[in-house]
Amino acid sequence: MKNVLLIAILYVLPIPNDTLLTYANMVCGIMDDTDNDGIFDLNEDINGNGNLDDDDTDFDGSPNYMDDDDDGDGLLTVDEESDPNNDGDPADALNTDGDALANYLDSDDDGDGVMTAAELGLDTDEDFTPDYLDDDDDGDSVLTADEVGLDTDGDLTPDYLDDDDDGDGISTLAENNGDDTDSDGAPNYIDDDDDGDGITTLVENNGDDTDGDLILNYLDPDDDGDGVNTIFEFNGNQNTDGDALLDYLDEDDDGDGFLTVDESSDANGDGNPNDALDQDIDGVPNYLDDDDDGDGVDTEMDNCPFAPNATQTDDDSDGFGDVCDIKTMESIGLNTSTPSADFHISDSQVYIDNPYKGIILMGLDSLCYRLTIDFGGAVKTEEVPCPE
Repeated sequence: MKNVLLIAILYVLPIPNDTLLTYANMVCGIMDDTDNDGIFDLNEDINGNGNLDDDDTDFDGSPNYMDDDDDGDGLLTVDEESDPNNDGDPADALNTDGDALANYLDSDDDGDGVMTAAELGLDTDEDFTPDYLDDDDDGDSVLTADEVGLDTDGDLTPDYLDDDDDGDGISTLAENNGDDTDSDGAPNYIDDDDDGDGITTLVENNGDDTDGDLILNYLDPDDDGDGVNTIFEFNGNQNTDGDALLDYLDEDDDGDGFLTVDESSDANGDGNPNDALDQDIDGVPNYLDDDDDGDGVDTEMDNCPFAPNATQTDDDSDGFGDVCDIKTMESIGLNTSTPSADFHISDSQVYIDNPYKGIILMGLDSLCYRLTIDFGGAVKTEEVPCPE
């Protein structure tokens, strides 16, 4: 009754209407803010049933209109931009994650799956956005919501706070470019062996590019460029020739003087040496065999390394065993009695059944070269002594 009488008195006084309304609201309790959180009590009736006592967002026993931290996240409601224009109505309240709840009512302000209370005081990526408002806490370009619950490298720092999720020495930000070098379904940023060669990226990430192909070893499935993928050469520090280089870094695995790639180590070019040439059929492919032709003489010392010649006979002392020497002959004609060259074949073909024999031609440099055919039909040339 007193309120009604006071309002009646106010109305007869010469007071502007807006000021009068403000006074009237104050008198009737419309503008009450019991908890001083900047939101009028009547606007804290969240469920809209007219009963302020059953609105308790954080279930702490204090209804919102009496609670200065409505969502119980450790931040005062007034500090969560609950009413930027200060009109007592939270319609313009900040809502960082754009969900149905303004920050002052949201226990996870940025919607990243980590409660605001757990993120207070942190700015992991030092981007001046506190973690509780940052949807990428560690700044690695992978949303926190997608990293929660993961610790890829097992370093006890969860991925959402770890700038190198897989612990390979390369930041997640640098690796999160969509690449999956070894096509194993794990993108490089959560793959501790990016190229799938059996050697961890952390070990290979030293700037080395052994074969000089402009692909660093940690992204190169064939580190030494010998045609055999590293995963087939590492095999527990395999070192066939016992030199200072393990096979996966050695371009001549068996140390016989012939590059691995030139010993038909991978006929079909798929990086798997299961189709490598084994000339002497001893179960050891040529690229790993120190005696390719199986004649008892190491390939490196053999005067005819790809044709068995245990005696190493070299009658003309030209450095090539007799079995490799080129035989000279008089003019010969096949299907013609009048050869027009030293060797003339008329309307027929030549078949050479030894892949290490071939046609010898003299080049413009006056040196002689033997032409043979490698796997896949590629022509291969090798300098040889010119026939006498």
